[in-house]
Amino acid sequence: MAELLAISDQSYNEILMELGYPFVKEEELEFPKETIINMMIWPALQQYYMYFPLQVQQQISTSGSFELPFPDEETFGITDARINNTFIGSGALTTNPFLNSLLVNRQASSSRYGSPYGYNLEQAKTYERYERQSILEDIRSFKIHVDENNRKVTGYTNVAGRLSITWAKYDYNFEAIPFKWKRDVLKLSKSYVLRAFGNLRAQLKQEDPDGFDYQNFLDRADNYNLEVMDRWEGISKVVVLRG
Repeated sequence: MAELLAISDQSYNEILMELGYPFVKEEELEFPKETIINMMIWPALQQYYMYFPLQVQQQISTSGSFELPFPDEETFGITDARINNTFIGSGALTTNPFLNSLLVNRQASSSRYGSPYGYNLEQAKTYERYERQSILEDIRSFKIHVDENNRKVTGYTNVAGRLSITWAKYDYNFEAIPFKWKRDVLKLSKSYVLRAFGNLRAQLKQEDPDGFDYQNFLDRADNYNLEVMDRWEGISKVVVLRG
């Protein structure tokens, strides 16, 4: 079995310390390293990314109905989606303020009859465009649906614009977890490991001549899990949009 995660020896050994490592040798454990990483540590990482997904933004021009496949295998949903547009009559604002000024003057010039004076018509035109933008906001319709089974996002908008979508992703690198969350994910990994070994040794209790206290493993697993979940639930976490 190949290992799913990239995890440093330091992080892995710290997790194993809950089982008595290095006094208990790795080869003396009931589960091999690949099973511990794939079946115990990986679920802890999955749980972390459900609360704090990696966020990657994408923008595309769209109008009417749209359909977007998830960009890769590590994408599992979205955290945000919105339509960005600007309506100002026959023109569109740019990121260049000088071009915007020329655009406003040009569109207002039709009322000046060739006069070099503006007579505040630029300001009047600006107010008019704000009014049109307000009307557009009122009539704008935007619907989106996340199809997790078919791994795609579908939706509809009745105005032309740029769809800004933020994808939610996970990663297979344990060491890529931000420093401020690393201790929490280590504790959550210890919780999964302790529970797996505790449950296994509970089943083997009849054959254990030393009277091993497996319940201690399960209690510590609960304590670690409760500590981390209380902290994460108390944070305004990212909510993945669902249809």
